[in-house]
Formats: sequence, structure tokens, C-alpha cells
Amino acid sequence: MLFRSRAWHSLGTVGDIDMLDARDAFVWAEATLTRPYVRHENNFEPLYDRRVVKLLNHPIAHGSHSDKYKLVQHSFLTQEILPKLVEGGLVESIESIGTYGFGEAAFVSLKLPNDIKIDGYSEVHNIVNLTNGYNNLPLSITNSLGIVVCANTMQTNVLNVPSWYTFKHMGKPEELMTEAVGQFLQRVRLGDGHGKRIEVLLEQKLIDEEFHLLVKGLIGPAPARFVWKDDGTRITKRAWGHWNETYEKLWWRYNQDPLNEGPRGTAWGALMAVQAYEQKDKKANSSSGTVRERHHRSLVMGKLDLTDKAVRILEVPKRLSRI
Repeated sequence: MLFRSRAWHSLGTVGDIDMLDARDAFVWAEATLTRPYVRHENNFEPLYDRRVVKLLNHPIAHGSHSDKYKLVQHSFLTQEILPKLVEGGLVESIESIGTYGFGEAAFVSLKLPNDIKIDGYSEVHNIVNLTNGYNNLPLSITNSLGIVVCANTMQTNVLNVPSWYTFKHMGKPEELMTEAVGQFLQRVRLGDGHGKRIEVLLEQKLIDEEFHLLVKGLIGPAPARFVWKDDGTRITKRAWGHWNETYEKLWWRYNQDPLNEGPRGTAWGALMAVQAYEQKDKKANSSSGTVRERHHRSLVMGKLDLTDKAVRILEVPKRLSRI
């Protein structure tokens, strides 16, 4: 993984990403489709109804697919789509590029030229992520926001703007490229209204009691704190300890995190606190990598479920309805 500047997750190697280097970044992960084999009566026979994506130069296989599946190489992102976007003046810089899962999934994050400046708050970068997977992840475009003041990244769905567009692994690459460029242009146009949406949420006050209700909506009411053993000893329940830890971390992100000082006490500040907790504090299954790896992957290739839930509880679409 390469990142142009140090991000909240501190992943990868930091430094400028050259366009020529980016074009060849995924060559190592070139793949082919092959028939898997099963052992039958001491012979290996191909499974004619299935195919597996296998890296050409490494003993790594990803996914199991029907014959309808059309392989799209990761290099399609950098050798076909990226040059078209750069030539069209749609890319200010390549923010990050890399892979997950031994080449199973790839991403390129691009900063658009229409930065969002909000008086008295922060500069916000409009970011588009191009992603592709050899297994369950389709060729996709996601849209996110880089908030400079706190080095956080948020998906645009927090502003009631769709962040996803996917292309099934079917059809011809030329058709995919034409559609991808069109979707990229749409993300540029949608970005022109992000600043106004953020300003509206910054103007809407949110008192502590409202944030308390938001947290309860996110994690549920507190379970019973104590349980009594047969000998009369009182012990604290593990479930309560987990709930209380989550509650306190969410409150810290909202009320004490110095990076959230500017929007504190507003609807936007509440969303910032929830997504900061989900990206930086929420525990993850160690089998899926570190917490930071898991949440970076969720940001560019998946969804942040807790932040999505906060958007619904706060009724963000309703709050933005006057725009």
C-alpha cells in the first residue's frame, strides 16, 4: 500500500505517488481463470461448472465462479481508467493505491480538483475510490470525504449522497470504462454541493441529551451491571463492561476529542464522533487484520454500519431537506 500523506490509519508507505508507478502497481497481481480439480478414484477431474481466479506468478487463488464471470484485472483501474481521468483533468492527485488479501482486492483513491472550503471549519477533499476484487468484490466506485482538520475520512452517504456504484464482472472492459468515467463525472458534480450540506449540519445544534439518545440508539440500553454468585459475591457482568466501554469511547469522541472541537455540539459533530469511533476505536476480529486495516477496507470497499445507523437515527435526509 502507498499513501500520498499520513492518514489516520497509519497504513502503508507514505510518499508522492507517481503516475508511471501507479500504472504498473498491480502488474504483480495479474490473474487468470482456471478450472479447479477434485480427486475422484485416484484421479484429478476438473469441475466443469466452476472456475477459480488464480494469480499468474504466485500460488494464490481467489474465489469460485460460474462461467458467467468475466475476469477484470486490477490493472484495468490504473492502465485503462486512470489515464482517461487524468487526461480529462479530473484528478488532482493520486492519494493512495494498494491491495488487500494477497492481491484479492485492489484500490486506487483519487483526489478530485474541486476542494470544498467551509468558512470557520475545515477544508474537505472530495475523494473517489476505484476498487476491484477477484472474489466477492465487484468493480466499484465509492465516494468519500477527506476532512483535513481531523484527518478523518467519511463516506458521502452521511450527507444523503449515494457513495456506491458497482459493475458486475460481466460484459466488455470498454463498456465498463465508458460507464466508469461517466460515474466519475457524476461524483465530481455531486461534490459541488457537499460544502452546503456540511454547513447545514454544522448549523444544527445537538445538545448532550440528544447525543445520549443517539448513543443508546446505536448500542442499545445498558444491560444489568451486576450479577450475584451463589455465595452472595457481587461481580460486574462482562456485557455491562463492554457496553460501558463503548459508551465512554463514543462520548470521548464527541465531548473531549480535540480533533472534534470545531463541530462539537452540532449534528455534524455527532456524525464525526461516531465515524471516528467506528474507524479508530471499534474492536475487530483479529482474523480479518488489524482494526485499522479492517476499517480502511470497509471505508473504500464496504460500509461503516454504525455510521450508517447514526445517519438514520439523526434523520439526516430530513435535516438536509431545506437545501
